[in-house]
Amino acid sequence: MTTSKYLSSYAEKHLDLVTTFVDSACQETFRQAVVIPCFDEGDKFIERLSQLPCQDPCLIILILNAPDTASIQARSNTLATVRALIDKLNLIQQDPNAGLSLHQDQKKFFLCLNLINTQLTEWHQQGVGFARKLGMDVCLQLYTRQRLKSGFVRNTDADVSWPRDYLNHHFDNDSDIAVYLYPFIHDLRKTHSPQHKTYAQLYDRWLRYYVAGLAWSKSPWAFHTVGSTMVINLHHYAINRGFPKKDAGEDFYLLNKLAKTGKVITLAYPQLSLSARLSNRTPFGTGASIAKLMEGTKEDWLFYHPEVFSQLKHWQQLIHSSDPFLELDFPPQYKPIRDALEHFKIPKLLRHCKQHSKTRAGFQRHLQNGFDANITRRTLHWLRDHNFPSVPYNDLQGLAADYPIEWLMTYDQ
Repeated sequence: MTTSKYLSSYAEKHLDLVTTFVDSACQETFRQAVVIPCFDEGDKFIERLSQLPCQDPCLIILILNAPDTASIQARSNTLATVRALIDKLNLIQQDPNAGLSLHQDQKKFFLCLNLINTQLTEWHQQGVGFARKLGMDVCLQLYTRQRLKSGFVRNTDADVSWPRDYLNHHFDNDSDIAVYLYPFIHDLRKTHSPQHKTYAQLYDRWLRYYVAGLAWSKSPWAFHTVGSTMVINLHHYAINRGFPKKDAGEDFYLLNKLAKTGKVITLAYPQLSLSARLSNRTPFGTGASIAKLMEGTKEDWLFYHPEVFSQLKHWQQLIHSSDPFLELDFPPQYKPIRDALEHFKIPKLLRHCKQHSKTRAGFQRHLQNGFDANITRRTLHWLRDHNFPSVPYNDLQGLAADYPIEWLMTYDQ
């Protein structure tokens, strides 16, 4: 029921056109699927994908898109992917008007949705959020038609270097798990200067420190939100109405919702290698952040003061320890977090959770879902802006003794 409602009310247009195209071109039942948005990527990643071993039929969906503001060179680089597919792989079928083509390389099938040249106007000039959503919607429809076996779909990016067993690592259809997250490293070997490498390392540290701080605070939202590492349960995807159609941050907002309906599991292996290249493809993210760092100085990139996580930790302890019919207690040293919570109207949420919860566990669940990853991040920003200014990385290391966040205590400089 959830899936059919999503497909009828929230899915992108022309899905029937895509799935009918696949049905007419190929009779394979795909063991699994991968969705990859492609913009300004060129053709080299096709060769990397082709080199991955694949034991069972796999559908790799490539979504080629470019915004109105894209340069002629960026659009040309994007369309180079189509030429690479034609030159290097077996073309099974194509529909030039729709911008669809299906290619084969042994057990790997490449479904290309060329949104740049398509005559389907609803697919024009859309960002990465739309690209991910369209690819996932296609997977959901193929899954409901039993053309796709696995209910878990990998989402990744064209600049990722995948481990050799990436396509042979299968996931059971566990309804309790909403999303798996692959571990990752940033590939520093391809940085073009010592400065580039230094800033790429700094950005990686910033990402890991943030998640480590959340974990130390006992926040349930302590996981990385990197779109290229996600393996999404299609049922939970439908429950949460798919990817938001944003130009950036679509991974964060979907993961925020997925974590409320199922488990978020961070895998121990295999590890993805993410590009640390400079980029302006999205307003923020790895490439844009490193580019911003290189425009200024190392000291311009600041880290949250660990006291913001200490304040958050007190709030999380209260959530887990308080009887739902008692008022929460804030000693004087935790006035900053109390003020932040009042700013975001958490007392109103607290009253609502008390009124609609019959058990302590239910109260805690409702309160955590209300105080979600987005509100948590906004609360940390409020504490940063009003009480505890962020600090340079070198100053952060000097605070490690006072704040035993595991990452601070163990990170090898």
